[in-house]
Amino acid sequence: MNSRKPSMFSGPLTVSVGVILLLLGAGLWTTSRRMAVDASVLTVDPTQLSLGTLWEQDDYQWTFQIKNETSEAVHILRFQTSCNCVSTKPGSVTVPANGSADVTLAMNLARYSSDGQTEFSATVTPVIEEGLRPSPVVSWQFAAMVQRPFAVSPQVISLGGSRQLVKGAPVQPIRVSVVSLYPCRDVRAMCDQQWATARVEKSSDDASRFELSILPRDVLPVGRFEFPIHLSAVLMSGETVGRVPVEVKGEVVNDIGVFPETLQLGAVPLGTDLVQPFFLQSRLGEHFRVVDANVACEADVLPRLEVKSVPEASDGELGQSKYVVQGRLDRLGACSCTVTFTIEQEKGENITLSVPLKAYVIASEREED
Repeated sequence: MNSRKPSMFSGPLTVSVGVILLLLGAGLWTTSRRMAVDASVLTVDPTQLSLGTLWEQDDYQWTFQIKNETSEAVHILRFQTSCNCVSTKPGSVTVPANGSADVTLAMNLARYSSDGQTEFSATVTPVIEEGLRPSPVVSWQFAAMVQRPFAVSPQVISLGGSRQLVKGAPVQPIRVSVVSLYPCRDVRAMCDQQWATARVEKSSDDASRFELSILPRDVLPVGRFEFPIHLSAVLMSGETVGRVPVEVKGEVVNDIGVFPETLQLGAVPLGTDLVQPFFLQSRLGEHFRVVDANVACEADVLPRLEVKSVPEASDGELGQSKYVVQGRLDRLGACSCTVTFTIEQEKGENITLSVPLKAYVIASEREED
């Protein structure tokens, strides 16, 4: 009698295939349901998209409501905005089923109007699936008419170059012209006292003209700085409107500087004897003394450089000293070094100054032959 034993895998295999098909079906069903819930189910009342007429300001807050009229919660991962002048709070939100969620827009309306009024608009798009573009795409466009209470000139003040601030030197006030575009009784200035003081004076000849006076603090540290001053107008009714920023940026430098500020030697043939002069100079004509001077180069550079003062120089007695970097560079290619000085000032504490030295060493004609 020819009998065949049933395979031990036939039953479980059938069950496994069935389970897999069941899981796949469930996955497809879940995916189709998730895909069906996209941004198109979210709505915003059209009356909340029009902000009306606003005074120019750099941080206007506007809260609107997102509605979800479906039976499933919708999670917004983030919001895309049409410009960096608009941000949302919170950055992500879950809108409950048959419910709503409030979102606040923080809008920078400054500089959108040059004279009088101008239109402002920004688009906000909710992103439901990261990396998946909602279809259809839903966007909400917010619009407003922005009016400026006054014209400011200049609105960006740069204290660089010949206008940079020198540590220890008297600070001169900066004058800014302000012309009111609407009848107002006063213009007020707000400034962080750690940077400067600011005050506004009204012209005695013209009721529409004001002058903003900015006095940077004389204790600002050496380095670059940037800060705003905000101007608001007080209307004839007594209402204070607007928040227009005046940007102040610049640099505070030490009294003693190195000239030129970078020693660019360019292409230097290998084995060339270098003699590169430069000066230390007090911008205020103060006396100083060089306590130490040295050259440090990259670890893989074998320099034969030293810093020497020029004998006929007065070593800071007249507010200026002349120095030279001399020697040789013994490696082909780019070379980067730093010349560092420790200086004793007649007024104030000791300071350290550094000047970069850059060169590119090439093969000499003798070596190429």
